[in-house]
Amino acid sequence: MKKRTAFLLLAASIFLTSIAQLMMKTGMLGIGELSFNWSFVTQLFTADMIIPVSYIAGGLFCYALSMIAWIGVLTCIELSIAYPFLSLSYILVYLGAVALPGLHESVSLTRILGIVLISIGLYLITRRGKLKDTHS
Repeated sequence: MKKRTAFLLLAASIFLTSIAQLMMKTGMLGIGELSFNWSFVTQLFTADMIIPVSYIAGGLFCYALSMIAWIGVLTCIELSIAYPFLSLSYILVYLGAVALPGLHESVSLTRILGIVLISIGLYLITRRGKLKDTHS
């Protein structure tokens, strides 16, 4: 696999994981508090729950797609390089949670500092990483 394809798969995995988190959070906001009893389970299949359950199902589907992309990543990028890139999903989820209506996440200096530290850490970990070109 070419390096470009590998990095496209990595980006897809990160993006899909982030979308999955945002979708599942949106769905859970519509469902509310979980209770593990039969009444709650049957309530999930009512008309009121179609949209929230659809968000959760969509999130799980995005996770499945991200895992397929991740398997492709693992064939050609060293794990010690690829895995730290998943930390970008923390940044994307935070930005999405702040920007999307309904999630009501707040912006704070501490969280912004966390994003900066994640970015610096990612740079330091991956700056000497190597790719295997499996297309040779």
